Amino acid sequence: MKFTENGLSYELDENNHTAKAIKIINSDEIIYIPKSIKYQNEEYTITVLSQYLTESNKNIKSISFPKDSCLQIIEKNSLSKILISNISIPSSVQRIEEMAFNFSMNLETVEFYPNSQLFSIGNQSFSGTNIFHITIPSSVKIIEEKAFFYCQNLQYVEFFRNSKLKTIEQSAFSGTSIEKIVIPSNVVNLGKEIFLNFSDQKVLSVQFENDLPDIFTTRAEFPDWMVYL
Repeated sequence: MKFTENGLSYELDENNHTAKAIKIINSDEIIYIPKSIKYQNEEYTITVLSQYLTESNKNIKSISFPKDSCLQIIEKNSLSKILISNISIPSSVQRIEEMAFNFSMNLETVEFYPNSQLFSIGNQSFSGTNIFHITIPSSVKIIEEKAFFYCQNLQYVEFFRNSKLKTIEQSAFSGTSIEKIVIPSNVVNLGKEIFLNFSDQKVLSVQFENDLPDIFTTRAEFPDWMVYL
């Protein structure tokens, strides 16, 4: 069942009393996604942002959520190529899917609410944005291929303490300006060309929280643009 309120269309799941935000149907530049909506005196909790959310409005400069938001999934392309400069992602979000913020070129700041439940950062989810610094929540277990690809201004990537990160896929941070990074101790899978730059190549200093992990048996296995500290 579909329902429209305050310029947003929703798809309602009557069995679970949840809602997916389908599409922004007005031209507003400031968008607020509430925790829930009411339809026929029944409350529906918003858990998903649809891949079509901003399809009809690419002039959005601000999108926000309440601190008690129950949002779980930001679907692919849902917030791509819009004009936001910052966003705070609710702690309830578990998945940021592929190309979710892809080429939202004004996006400079991404923050995560405390106690984030985020599990995965999807393929090309933040590629082509203008992020300068990001701190990855400890709950994240996988950073997928090209997640931060071509974020040319990205210099600082940090991880919250007790990171559960296990996998950084191919080219996840390629085309960035990172010069030094500390890889969390639980990482067991590193893809190819994770930090590869394309011009003015600089030596990248990589430090592991623990000793040289099993994914490398000798320093000689590192690419020539990477220095292990």
